[in-house]
Amino acid sequence: MIGQIISNTLKFIKTNFKNFLLFILSTVVLIALLFPYDDLSDFISAQVAKATGNKFFVQMEGIGIGLLPGPAIQLNNFSIESSSFPRLTSDDLSIAPNFLTLLMGKAGGTISASNLYQSDLELNFTQGDSVETKSEDFKLKYMLDGELNIEGLSLNKLKEATSLPIDIDGKLSVNINFNIDPNFTIQPNGEFQITSSKVSIPSPTIPIPNFAITLPNLNFSYLKAKGRIVDSEIIIEEALIGDSKDPMYIKLKGKIGLKLKQSRLGIKPIFSSYEAKVLFNIHKDLRPQLIFMTFIDGYKAGPKQADRENFQVKLTGSSFRNPPRARALSTF
Repeated sequence: MIGQIISNTLKFIKTNFKNFLLFILSTVVLIALLFPYDDLSDFISAQVAKATGNKFFVQMEGIGIGLLPGPAIQLNNFSIESSSFPRLTSDDLSIAPNFLTLLMGKAGGTISASNLYQSDLELNFTQGDSVETKSEDFKLKYMLDGELNIEGLSLNKLKEATSLPIDIDGKLSVNINFNIDPNFTIQPNGEFQITSSKVSIPSPTIPIPNFAITLPNLNFSYLKAKGRIVDSEIIIEEALIGDSKDPMYIKLKGKIGLKLKQSRLGIKPIFSSYEAKVLFNIHKDLRPQLIFMTFIDGYKAGPKQADRENFQVKLTGSSFRNPPRARALSTF
């Protein structure tokens, strides 16, 4: 009799498999949509603070589940604070797992944020290979491989958050490919590219001891920076600010020593020696207004132009605490 019951049950499931599967999926979706996620906000905030030793504090006004284009956790009016960086806020933050990497036994996913300094951000990451180190605290770790894309990053909002001493307007596009150890016992490697169609610095005032210099409005129609991070160095392969139609444009390439260290207060950058080749191309009408740049008069370089002047200089230093050493460049 029991065998007959089991046989009839299996026949029923086989005959109505599509309806049965639809019922199960509908139940799961309904539970996901009706679950009181808002009650989890305070719990998540407390757990993040506890897990990070009160280094990171997160807040959100609501939590939900998104289904398209794939399953994702959505956090509304999300903010994160830490001593390592300025407060970050986003209208909507979405966290979507990468099921393919999960099936392979590795972590991975996509984090998207809207209205982060008026920009849209997307971070794709996957768990990389395990790495053995000589560290006593971390004998076996995993690297993170990923790509970060930011569109429309407001320089004005960024200036407000970081307390930059000058006003600056413009919107940046940022692309970074990285391979990083979250504990920073191994230094990160990666490539970056930053572009902008327009950057304006309205009449900046530069404070110096017992004096201050006010400059004219500086408008640049173009900005591009491209480089790599490798072997504890930021290598700037090419940086262009402005073009030949602007009153001034600047070209730069060089490298800066940088190590990132994990401390009790968060991630601490340690800068070391640097060198940079810099070319200034200045229109004759702007030159008299740049009084503070009289030091570059000794670095004039060809070719000569009727209404513009070229200045080329190489700057080197052991740290940013001391003034750089400068010498003229015959070629850039």
